[in-house]
Amino acid sequence: MHGYREIEPAALKENPFSLIGERWALLTAGSLADCNTMTVSWGHFGVMWNLPTVWCHVRPSRHTFGFVEREPLFTLSFLRPESRKALEYCGSHS
Repeated sequence: MHGYREIEPAALKENPFSLIGERWALLTAGSLADCNTMTVSWGHFGVMWNLPTVWCHVRPSRHTFGFVEREPLFTLSFLRPESRKALEYCGSHS
């Protein structure tokens, strides 16, 4: 069984360029009662004012955009390579 776990940004051992640009990620925003997930393959990792940051760009035409605009937080989930078909599906059905 695969579980989810929170990872501190400094603990990432993977190349951030590969994580987003090649492996892709799921971006989820909303609340427990109303949320949406989409695949992202563009973004930035960095540090701003000594805090780890991540930027993901969501087009206003995407259904997920309203959730990101409305809520203060979102999550990024990086899946194993064998989950590529799920990422492809979420990239065209969010």
